[in-house]
Amino acid sequence: AWGVRQVTFVDSGTVSFSNPVRQPLFNFEDSLDGGKPKAVAAADALRRIFPGINATGHSMSVPMPGHPATSPEALKDDVAKLHELIEGHDAVFLLTDSREARAAAPADSAQAPTEPTAHPLGLVPHQIRGFLAHFSNLLVTGQAYDRCTACSAPVLSAYKTEGYVFVNRALEDPKFLEELTGLSELHKDTEAADVDWIEEEEEGED
Repeated sequence: AWGVRQVTFVDSGTVSFSNPVRQPLFNFEDSLDGGKPKAVAAADALRRIFPGINATGHSMSVPMPGHPATSPEALKDDVAKLHELIEGHDAVFLLTDSREARAAAPADSAQAPTEPTAHPLGLVPHQIRGFLAHFSNLLVTGQAYDRCTACSAPVLSAYKTEGYVFVNRALEDPKFLEELTGLSELHKDTEAADVDWIEEEEEGED
């Protein structure tokens, strides 16, 4: 049951009073005095549950595209650390709330677009959605999109080539990723398309 012995948390937030009632790794004391860093609190909780686990927490900024970093030097250090952590782990789960982050599918989904990703831990789906009403999970998979701003080939290639420079540019320029992936061109083509919409009248209308 404890086959996974190394767990690492990365987060930029602190524990608020609303967290303990819906996230069991946090308690009321974690919310006091401005809140304990979420990543550190979660790692501490796992070690209390099972002292044999190697759980660590890292607090670092997780900015979104189009939102410039307040401290470029801190961002550079965070990008380097995050890259190091990802390279040193077998599985990465994006447990995030933003629309941009949720769109980030596994990088290797392009090789197996219709099936869950083959992995040392077994089948790893693109998303896991839980339903409390019937206590079940839905493993969501989907085809890789060639214009995805998170995992398409141009994005992966640019990151591998430029690293931090690429990340910083994506944060400073809201349109950079759309231009890089071809989404901007797709938007222009869509707007220029001559489409005739046929509106059907509902029954009972004159």
